[in-house]
Amino acid sequence: AAEHIARDSMRLPRESTAETRLPFLPAGDAEPSVVGSEQTEVSFDAEGFSLYAVVVTETISTHYIDASGNTYNVEVSYGPEAGIPSGAKLEVAELTGGEADAYAAQAAEALNVTSGQLAYAKALDISILADGRRVQPAAPVSVSIKLLDAPDATENTNIDVIHFGDEPKSVSCALDADAVTFEADGFSVYVVAYT
Repeated sequence: AAEHIARDSMRLPRESTAETRLPFLPAGDAEPSVVGSEQTEVSFDAEGFSLYAVVVTETISTHYIDASGNTYNVEVSYGPEAGIPSGAKLEVAELTGGEADAYAAQAAEALNVTSGQLAYAKALDISILADGRRVQPAAPVSVSIKLLDAPDATENTNIDVIHFGDEPKSVSCALDADAVTFEADGFSVYVVAYT
């Protein structure tokens, strides 16, 4: 029996930008894949007819260099449901001195450990700016923080992210290569802590 391979294509919205990622989410057990960016049409080979979805996400990022020369890469990815205005910018400021110490102490308390049990703590004030004002996402967004001064994590290292909204709250996170990733439903100060 001959195997039939179909060729499908889709038109994408004109507002797609260079920062747009286009993952295809095939139905069934197949893994999603990114097929490109800066495209207005996507073509792919299919072994038959199935259901495919194009998910358009935007990404904004910033690189922060502290006084010691350490670089922090922060990236926020989101879909149209987040309602973030076009042209928005990501701003990140590292908190230092007594202010950073105060946030680290509150983070330790939120994690039910002592400040002395924190092997590493970095307090970052993260915000999205549009037309010079802070904006909050209308839906959760994905955040990736690459901290180049963080110690290497071992299997015994606990990595936590604490969001300081109305009160300090631990946020589910993962270590992906050398970046800490998590979902955020709002922006203010976040502490990345190793215990």
